[in-house]
Amino acid sequence: MWDQTQEKDKEEAESGRSSKKTLGERFRRLIVAGFKTVRKVPWKKCLAVFLWICLIAAGVFIGGKYLLSEELEVTFHHLYSPKIIGASNTRIIVLSDLHNREFGPDNTELIKQIDILEPDMIVMAGDMVNADDENLDILLNLCENLLGIAPVYFSPGNHESNLMYEKGIPLEETLSEKGVHVLVNRAEAVVIGRTTFLIG
Repeated sequence: MWDQTQEKDKEEAESGRSSKKTLGERFRRLIVAGFKTVRKVPWKKCLAVFLWICLIAAGVFIGGKYLLSEELEVTFHHLYSPKIIGASNTRIIVLSDLHNREFGPDNTELIKQIDILEPDMIVMAGDMVNADDENLDILLNLCENLLGIAPVYFSPGNHESNLMYEKGIPLEETLSEKGVHVLVNRAEAVVIGRTTFLIG
């Protein structure tokens, strides 16, 4: 009985070794076949794949450069509403996500462009500053200059909220003292022409 068990163990051990050899041999053959296949791929196909990869990389680079552009961009949206009384148009300029960026020294390019457009009101829709920069000079200078063009309404974004509520910077009070309408959890009725707008 003991001899039979020993013989079975030997057979299993031998079959295990042979299966390992078989797996090793299979793996080696698979690698060799892969290399042979790679050598058979025509050079034109490889060149086409390489060119496609270059084209995609160039698209990502150009798209990223466009999205992170430092150039001033003006976009117009024309909206119609039967609630507007009279034939006159209302022009509202919306600024957002400048993150302390300046267009020209002291934002002269931005201020000049806004002045040319002759807006009825200017709305700052948040993220005009960076949460990690407590210097508000760029924003305050911009607001002072824009107030000479049209009324300015300011609604804080997450960066301003971080400065006001987590770092205790009195941004709301400072802007209000300059004459900016700061809208934090409130709205204001504004009359332009003969139409009343609710801003906030």
